[in-house]
Amino acid sequence: MVSRIGGVILCGAALFAPLSALAQVPKIDGYDGYRFGMTVEEAAKVKAGPSYASCEFTDMVGCIQYPVTVSAFPALVSVQFKGATPRVVQIIISFDSLKEPDKYPCEAVAKEVFRLMAAKYGRPPLFKKGIATWASPNGGAVEFSTLCLNETTGMNVIIYRPSAPL
Repeated sequence: MVSRIGGVILCGAALFAPLSALAQVPKIDGYDGYRFGMTVEEAAKVKAGPSYASCEFTDMVGCIQYPVTVSAFPALVSVQFKGATPRVVQIIISFDSLKEPDKYPCEAVAKEVFRLMAAKYGRPPLFKKGIATWASPNGGAVEFSTLCLNETTGMNVIIYRPSAPL
């Protein structure tokens, strides 16, 4: 589904985007106060409430997870830690339309989240294998993928990752 949504948006954005929309993406160094490279102790000070615990993500030693609402859609933030001294290595925001597909239809969530990300990061993203990626020459990237099984059922995922600046 991303390729259909992305293809339409990308074609329109590439042909008609004003120069201001093609501005550089600022450095992407985390999400919601959590920064790449933070230790568990540093991350624990960001928000009251969520705590560090084991999680079911491959190769991760732990996570801090908490619910958020993006636009009108509920999501789960997973701040992921890796290493002997656990540090934040990526942050995932997942929108689950499997549990309540009629209330939060997957394709509607995808369109709104993509619209919000395009507004925030400006320029058209790179599309590769159904994933929209905004990368910063100053470091960091954010990816958006849509895993809709049909119009109502599926998942949408945003991943914030560190990268070296150019």
